[in-house]
Amino acid sequence: MVVGICRIKLHLPASNSLKAKRQAIRPIIERVKKFNISIAEVDSNDFWQTATLGLANISTDAAHIHRIFNHVISVIEANHGDVQLVDYEIEML
Repeated sequence: MVVGICRIKLHLPASNSLKAKRQAIRPIIERVKKFNISIAEVDSNDFWQTATLGLANISTDAAHIHRIFNHVISVIEANHGDVQLVDYEIEML
């Protein structure tokens, strides 16, 4: 059994309130759920223009998890112009 964890840091330059931040993040979370992974905002909760998303997946193949996370990252980069991907890290346990 392999557990994959991914931490994605985002910058939301147009966000001027926590409500605006939630409205920008909600479509990302909904879109990523179709990949059958767990996702939640895990850090930077009180900052308007910064968000940190945590993703988790379990599989028997680490390469499969890595492909899923890379696909999620490319979806976030391609489809959300108002959200900028700052950094990400992938870890296998």
